[in-house]
Amino acid sequence: PEDFGYDEGLKRHFFVAEYVQGASLDVVLHTASEEEAARLFAQALRALDYMHRQGVFHCDLKPANVFLPAGTDAVKLLDLGVARRDGAARSVADSGLVGTPFYMAPEQARGAKVDRRCDVWAAGVVAWEALVGERLYDTEDEIGALLKIVNEDPPRLRSVRADLPEELDEAMHWALT
Repeated sequence: PEDFGYDEGLKRHFFVAEYVQGASLDVVLHTASEEEAARLFAQALRALDYMHRQGVFHCDLKPANVFLPAGTDAVKLLDLGVARRDGAARSVADSGLVGTPFYMAPEQARGAKVDRRCDVWAAGVVAWEALVGERLYDTEDEIGALLKIVNEDPPRLRSVRADLPEELDEAMHWALT
């Protein structure tokens, strides 16, 4: 159940969202088997595809926003506070830098208008982290990550995990292009 409105006494808008108990993907990935992690990631991609077919894109997809509610085996995508509808794409100049720098697509990091492809990029980064066990661009600060995202081509997956199939390398390359 979600609700929103305006509190006359506080003179502020409010948004109330469902409280979900459970664990986020970044926590679950540390204890899940490869098969379980792949199943959860596939569910997250199906949820993202559903959003895209409804004309909405997330703009802040990251492991902490992929949630596994307690007592269920289905994931939920959380934190839609910066989500956009098709046709309502805005740039940084319109709304400020939104999203999490480590997961921003190059267009997003440059301040250009964004669309659902920013979610494909972010999903690629999440998959990279799950498969490699480290950040795509291993920097300690967000500015360094943004600079690398904007100025460097992502490494190929098989350059760090030669044991993975070429098809997976191609899919990751496509997602991060």
